[in-house]
Amino acid sequence: MEYRKLWIALGAVLAISFLVLGGVGYRGIQNAPPIPQRVVTTDGQLLFDGTTIQDGQNVWQSLGGQEIGFGRRSVRPLIGIRLCRSTEPEA
Repeated sequence: MEYRKLWIALGAVLAISFLVLGGVGYRGIQNAPPIPQRVVTTDGQLLFDGTTIQDGQNVWQSLGGQEIGFGRRSVRPLIGIRLCRSTEPEA
């Protein structure tokens, strides 16, 4: 049995997979929603700017906010907290 052909096939599959993964990642970054430079009220008062938004994103990511999950898995931690709090005796 010739293993060389299998190694070449494995290398080709891995190379194509990483090319697709890199292309999708690049498109995701390029298609990210824009961050406004300024957000103001109707009166013209500054609420926050783009650096505040980016700082908030960095804090969220540093605390593991992106690890919460998708769909119903994102609700489970909140339900668990609610159940733990509801079983505490009232003062």
